[in-house]
Amino acid sequence: MWLTTFHRPCRRLSCTETLDDDTSIQQQQQQTSLCRPSLSLARTNDDRNDDTTSTYHQRRHAPGKQRSDLRHSSSLWVCTLCPFPSPSLVNNHHRRCACWWLFLWLWLLWLSVTTPGAFANDNDHHHHQKPRILYIVTTLAEYNTGTRATVRGSDRLQETLIPVVSEGIRSMIDTGYDVDLFLVCHFTLKPERQALVQAALPEGVGLQVWNDATPLGYDTGKEPFTKLENRTLHLSRQHRFVIKDKLLHYDIFVNFEDDMLIKGEHVKHFVAVTNEIDRLREEAPDELPEDRDKKDQLHHFHGTMTKEMLKRTIPGFIRVEVLLDEERYGAQSSTGPVPVDLDFGGHAKTVDSSVCCHVSEKATNGNRPLSPPADKLMLWETNILALGVRKMPEESWLDWVVMQRGSNQEKLNVTQVIGDYWTNEDGEYYGNNQRRPGHMEFKYINNQGTLEAA
Repeated sequence: MWLTTFHRPCRRLSCTETLDDDTSIQQQQQQTSLCRPSLSLARTNDDRNDDTTSTYHQRRHAPGKQRSDLRHSSSLWVCTLCPFPSPSLVNNHHRRCACWWLFLWLWLLWLSVTTPGAFANDNDHHHHQKPRILYIVTTLAEYNTGTRATVRGSDRLQETLIPVVSEGIRSMIDTGYDVDLFLVCHFTLKPERQALVQAALPEGVGLQVWNDATPLGYDTGKEPFTKLENRTLHLSRQHRFVIKDKLLHYDIFVNFEDDMLIKGEHVKHFVAVTNEIDRLREEAPDELPEDRDKKDQLHHFHGTMTKEMLKRTIPGFIRVEVLLDEERYGAQSSTGPVPVDLDFGGHAKTVDSSVCCHVSEKATNGNRPLSPPADKLMLWETNILALGVRKMPEESWLDWVVMQRGSNQEKLNVTQVIGDYWTNEDGEYYGNNQRRPGHMEFKYINNQGTLEAA
């Protein structure tokens, strides 16, 4: 699964000013004054699409109250008023005083620009230091349809979406993030059902709903194209429009399906890996230290990585599910010819299942056990044949990582090719006739289902 990363600038102009909550972002952007209040999505709904039902409540600033929105970067105190009398009404002494006042005012302005958070209230400054997450959840059905071992007509909203999403949001808040929720629904969520979602969220979490969000299209498998229909397979793409609209209002975007548990530790680790890759790219050379053709580079699984290689290295997740009733829903009986080796320097280690799959008691049910052990986890859709491993540069804490190749390998030059070690490199386990799956063979591609961007 590939995840797009991007960075939004933290620099903003801000000042202490009374803001009417009915003022739209577009109106604020059209102001020519240097003193423009910086807005958060949680404070206004005017940037939404016309077909979006908004239920964001004002969680930080009540109408008419003053706010100080000084950020950790260069906040400019440009609202300071320093009235000077007319030169015709003052003598030289007054002119000298006015010059001193001007000097002092300019010095204060310079100090506020060069000192992060200068003159800011410590509590406000600390509050706005919290990274802001927009948690986007795509949901296809309000009630289960009976497919995939579900009970037809059972309440998916209350039995799955609410406990999973609220569990994840609490974890993110506990990890130090500020979170809002955006639901992208195939159906229309009625106000009383929407109220159930809001009631389950921690205090201060904003909620916005996009009803009937599935795009219309033709069934490309049928010709001629004469009938428009809901293309439910494309619902998972709709988060792109949400991110586009909210890009400047959040630091991190997390997009998952309604039954996928994402925790604060996932977000924290994703950001840490993203920052580490960015650091390595800044320090990396443009060229490889030795001549190598593309074929050799594909099998070179350690050593120097160029800027282009690290630019193509994108952090992501591998989806796992928990085995429940193995007698009724058994997993594969054989894990293949590759032996399982859990020995790490004389100590047995395995996956820490608490990070991904342990939940609080209020989130448990028949399909979500409290604390499943590692031997109950299974990969979803991908397997060892599609994956490789690579040793990252020696100066990095990333050490060894799992790699999943992207598309268009044949179009890359040698400085872009990221080599890794494949299990059947020498034909030892699967024989010489077993090739590595191609990037377009969906059977071996980790079903995306998620997106995270910082």
